[in-house]
Amino acid sequence: PPKERKWKKSSELDHAIKHHLNARGLSFSSVIAQQARMNVERALKDAFKVKNRGFPKFKNSKSAKQSFLWNNQGFSIKESDGERFKIFTLMKMPLLMRMHRDFPPNFKVKQISISCRHRKYFVSFSVEYEQDITPIKNPKNGVGLDLN
Repeated sequence: PPKERKWKKSSELDHAIKHHLNARGLSFSSVIAQQARMNVERALKDAFKVKNRGFPKFKNSKSAKQSFLWNNQGFSIKESDGERFKIFTLMKMPLLMRMHRDFPPNFKVKQISISCRHRKYFVSFSVEYEQDITPIKNPKNGVGLDLN
């Protein structure tokens, strides 16, 4: 007989989380549940690997700061009538979003963080893009500063 594993695989943990949330009658997105599991795994790994890190403190659903991460799928960003506003659609729910800075040209969204602080929602995008780097014309005339 095969030896029983001490720890469950990630897919088994995701299945168990899905089963428990369905049993409680809670609606949820599997993306958010998987992201939460990955965050827990990373926090526990860092707790034992990084010196003086300590055991992670888990969020309380009643705390003032709530947030979740979303991967780069299942959302869209469309132009709106105003210049500063865009329509951000996540999980088929359109939301009006005020932008404080435009996206760079030819960007690719890697991750989205949605947080709620003091009854206000904030969306933070992690983007990847190509940046034109112009070489220095005369590097011999450069000045170096040491601020130590």
